[in-house]
Amino acid sequence: MDNPVPDLRRTKVNVMRRLFLIVFILISVSSKGGADPLRVDLTRPVQEAAPVDLGQGTYTNPAGETITADSRSFFLNGEPWMP
Repeated sequence: MDNPVPDLRRTKVNVMRRLFLIVFILISVSSKGGADPLRVDLTRPVQEAAPVDLGQGTYTNPAGETITADSRSFFLNGEPWMP
């Protein structure tokens, strides 16, 4: 006599297998796009950081802290800073 209620464990395993297969196929298909590997050219010297104008207004807050920037980073009171 067959049980009319499906075995939930078997159903879950089958769903997981199908999901894994679908994800594997999608990754396999998308990775064959022919993209070249990234290359980094280290033969040229690094450009010097150039000052950047932050716009209108003052760079000093009421507490006396200053915020400036160059083309690479921000500076808080002359020290490199990342907000």
